[in-house]
Amino acid sequence: MFFKAKTIFLFLITLVFCISSQAQSYADKKYYLIDSLLLNDLVANEKELIHTSLTKFHKANSQELKLKAINTIIENSWDDTLWTKYNHWMYEFTKGELGAALPILNNTNFSAKEKMLLKYYSNSLNNFGIVYNIKGKLPKALEYYYKSLNIRELINDSLGLSEAYSNIGNIYKMQNDLKKSLDLFKKSLIISK
Repeated sequence: MFFKAKTIFLFLITLVFCISSQAQSYADKKYYLIDSLLLNDLVANEKELIHTSLTKFHKANSQELKLKAINTIIENSWDDTLWTKYNHWMYEFTKGELGAALPILNNTNFSAKEKMLLKYYSNSLNNFGIVYNIKGKLPKALEYYYKSLNIRELINDSLGLSEAYSNIGNIYKMQNDLKKSLDLFKKSLIISK
């Protein structure tokens, strides 16, 4: 009887150990800034991109350099889960930092800091548009592209404006509104020159 109980006990301990060793281990949110990041699921170049960018982020002594480091992940990652999580982080962070400046978007007297935050905020909105575009939710994609466009116009972000007009033009092209699409592509081209 004692041998049987001991065997069952050892079996249960082994089972618990096996199950816990199979559990997913998430990256530390304090360092990685986002929830539920599974580093083991990423390919080597994505891990290197994160490591390099987050090292810059944590060593940076200015908010602009920190946001530039996170934007590097967003713009250069091929992992849809990864870049969208960092894009969401960027959106929430810049929205929080802008606070009262956001509802007053008809203002054109933004400080340099507000313009910088609005640039990254509008980039995140544009990226939400990309996500909806990929999912085939074109009206929602247009909504985010136009929100981004409006901010980019206010802060005179020419590179961002060119991108926004091109993205919106692509949506209209997909909806077979070729005249509107062509007009937007022309605007994008003029600005990019």
